[in-house]
Formats: sequence, C-alpha cells, structure tokens
Amino acid sequence: MPLAEALRAPWSAETRRWTLALPAATAGLVLLAPLWPDALTGLFTFVGVLAIWTLAIGHAARLLLALASGARTAAERAGHDVPPGLVGRMIVLWLIALTPLTIAVAGSSPGLAAPLTGAIVLVVLPLATPVLARTVSLIDALDPLAWRATLVEVGINRHLRLTAILAVMVAGYALLALILAPLPGWASAALQMLYWVWVQFAWFWLVGAALAAPRDDGRAPRSSPAHQAFDVDAEFKRLMGEGGLPGEHRRLADALLWTGETERAIAHGQHHVTALLEGFGRAGEAVEAADRLIARVPEFQLPDTESMYRLIGASRRHGHPGLTIDLCRNYLAAFPRSFKRDEIRLLACEAAAEAGPGTGRRVAGWLGELMQAELADDQRTRLKRILPYLDGRP
Repeated sequence: MPLAEALRAPWSAETRRWTLALPAATAGLVLLAPLWPDALTGLFTFVGVLAIWTLAIGHAARLLLALASGARTAAERAGHDVPPGLVGRMIVLWLIALTPLTIAVAGSSPGLAAPLTGAIVLVVLPLATPVLARTVSLIDALDPLAWRATLVEVGINRHLRLTAILAVMVAGYALLALILAPLPGWASAALQMLYWVWVQFAWFWLVGAALAAPRDDGRAPRSSPAHQAFDVDAEFKRLMGEGGLPGEHRRLADALLWTGETERAIAHGQHHVTALLEGFGRAGEAVEAADRLIARVPEFQLPDTESMYRLIGASRRHGHPGLTIDLCRNYLAAFPRSFKRDEIRLLACEAAAEAGPGTGRRVAGWLGELMQAELADDQRTRLKRILPYLDGRP
C-alpha cells in the first residue's frame, strides 16, 4: 500500500484547502464560543464540531470512493459519481465510531471510553468502511459475513496493515492531545484537528487504494467464504421466484459476481431492479442496485424500453449523473431504433451538464446528433439551455 503517497495526498491541490480550512474553522469555533450566552455555548460548540467532522468525513469518503472505482488522476476523482446516500451513510458510521474516541481524549469516564474506542475504531471501522463502500448499506457494513467477503477481496495482509496504521494514528491523536494541553484552547483544538484531518484523509486514501488493488492486479473473481455459507443455485431459484429481503438480493448479487456468473447476475439484477422500480415503488433502492451492478457489468440494462426509461429518470432524480449517462449509453445500444432515442440522448447531455467540467466529452457524439435531429420545441429549448455548460462556458 502506498503509505508515503497517502500521507502526501492531504496536501495535494485537490485536498489541501480542506486540510487547512477545517482546522481554521475549529480555531474560530473555540474563539467564538465565549461570545454566545452561557446557555447556548454548549449547543453552539456541539453543532460546530458536528459540522466540521461531517465535512471532514464527507470529503474523505468521496476520495475513498473515487480511488476504489479506479480513478487515478485528480480530474478523474473530481468527476467521479457517488451512489446516492453513500457519503451520508459513511458520515453516520464514522460519527458513531468517533464518539467514544472524543470521550476518551476528553477524559470523561475513561474506564468505559477506552475499550469502546478500541473496539469500535480499531476493530469495526477497518472492516465496516470498505464493506460500506462496496455495498452502500449500513446494515451490511456491520454484517460479519460481509466482513469476511471484504477480507477475501482486500486480502488479510492489507487489512492488518490498515488496522495497524489506524491504531498508530489514533494513538498519535491521543498523545498529541496531552502534548498540546498547555497551549491556548483555540491553538490546541486547531492543531489536533489539523493532525486528525491529515491522517484521516491519508487512511481513507489507503482504503480506496486497497479496494482498487484487486482490480489492478488483474486477479480473477474468487469464491468468497461469505458466499459459501448458502446454496447460490437454491437462492437464485428462490429469489427469482418468490422474492426476498434487500440484504438477500445483495448477497446473491455479490455471490454471482464473485463467482463470475455474469449472465445469471444480469438476469437477477434485471428482475430485482424492475421489481424495486415498478412493483414496490422503491426507486432509490433500484438506482443503488443498478449502480452496484453496472460498476461490475458495464453493459447492464433492463429488458424493455419502458423499464429502462423509468430507471434513467429515477437515476436523474436521485442525483446520479454518471450512472444516468451509463444507462443512456446502454439504452441506445440495446434499442437503437427506439422512438425515444433523441430524448435519451438529451437526458444524457443534461446529466453531463449537471455533472460539471470534464463530463461533456462523454456525450459529445450524442450532442452532435441532437444538433442535427428534428427535435420538438421543448426539447430544442432544453438543448439550448445546457449548451453553454457542455461547451465549457459558465
């Protein structure tokens, strides 16, 4: 694992502003706290600290997810799309875990806080964080079966190194709190936050690199111990015929992809996504399921035009422009003569405009086709509205 690269990453141009701004915000928070009425000081401090931690974890999570997806350059990481709600779940996971750490460093009930900190931060987080990045589910992130699957993917040696590095970072934070105690409160708080933001960004960078490593090594999919605990054939037959819980569908999908059964994975994905989208009205879950599958099977699509069109619309509504473009690409590949082909091209271009700089090249061909097509008046208006963004102008 590139430890030296990870330690330098928080000071790169794409991250440096966060590395410096969050400690500065912490210092300002401490300096402003006395200006509030005594009754509001505690609330003001709590909300401020929560906001700073949220920003730190959120940026670190986006960095992790971009690296895990294979993004190697700053431009690729900036244009990476995150599954809906995943950053929020990562923030929740880490805020819960860091609560006993904060208590331990503050010295309140140290007898209880110390073991809680060790158990949650050093045992749960190195396992739950990569699982959450892979499954988009907080429930799965706390599932020992999912932990075992991730250990197989990441490798036990990488996992042990990640755990050891996190242990050193946490110990360094506790030691720094003692060393900085004589300093003024604002200076001590800012320096502690500077250290923690630095090492947290670095550790998340390492996790992202670890998740990308199996793909980079070119290793063939392996059967995971977590998937040997049930009969894949029986589960496939049962879930396709009777349905099941979301966790059961995720476990089957992971098992099929792990064992390289792409055709059955696609068949199951089509069945599951369509059921979520049309049968249960759970569009957000349908988008998440499609996103997980299309990351491993880029050609994934639903079997009919109407279902695919609804999935594309759901992807846009849930703020996932990269997935929307992928789905539009697959729609046009599967149904090249569809009467909605111009609308699909236009939806892809609108998604690219929403995604920001660097995404326009993905839809350049479709944009040219739209410029020559006979569009309805409202479609032509929508096209004119997004042209400046796709051209790179403000």
